[in-house]
Amino acid sequence: MRACQTISIDPLYTRVYKAIVRHSSNDRRAFTLIELLILIGIVALLVALLVPALAVARGSARRVQCASNLRQWGAALHAYAAANDGYLPRRGQGVEAVTQMSRETDWFNALPPLMGLQSYKAMLAAGQMPRTGVWACAEAADAGGSGNYFNYAMNMWLSTWKADQPDRLERLGDQATQVFMADGPANHCSTVPANASYSPVARHRGRLNICFLDGHVGSFTGEEIGCNVRDPMRGDVRWVVPESVWRGPH
Repeated sequence: MRACQTISIDPLYTRVYKAIVRHSSNDRRAFTLIELLILIGIVALLVALLVPALAVARGSARRVQCASNLRQWGAALHAYAAANDGYLPRRGQGVEAVTQMSRETDWFNALPPLMGLQSYKAMLAAGQMPRTGVWACAEAADAGGSGNYFNYAMNMWLSTWKADQPDRLERLGDQATQVFMADGPANHCSTVPANASYSPVARHRGRLNICFLDGHVGSFTGEEIGCNVRDPMRGDVRWVVPESVWRGPH
């Protein structure tokens, strides 16, 4: 009797065990598929969240690099003034797109040698267009080889060719509020806020960098500066030079 019971139970146990294993295996396969779908959904969500954040981070890094470029131009300005009895370089042409490149005292020819670089006119003579290093802002739109190319522009009120002598640092008031250079349009070497092609460009996600005469760089929105509108005449961002013989753009 005992032997008979053992023989009859073993096959039943085997069948039940196999059924349990088979059912458990099917459950595991179904659960793995659900996990995979959830993982795909999470990855897609993370990508949707991270891509805009990475774009913002990349833009911020470019704005920081642009500000670093402007600080180097500011340092070169002070080196030039120290070697020239406090006088600044000339701004270059005003409201017109730049065509006059040969004047030694225009900022784009006078300042680069103080940074160990070739002047703009020397680069042109060598068949090159300045598009790298301190000349270049990564957010600037390339002019595509049309005309002379600038990413930065000097304050149009400073050291104009209307005056017999360029401006001197000591006669310009508070250097921490007087604009020296800013993010500029491609074909102009000098700039001032206006409803015109020579207006500064807020290309850093609606902001622009400005270097002041004391060498520090600030970031402002295009609205704060009056880009493509007019100079709002802010006391902390001064474009106008007192007693200038130049009467401003018209």
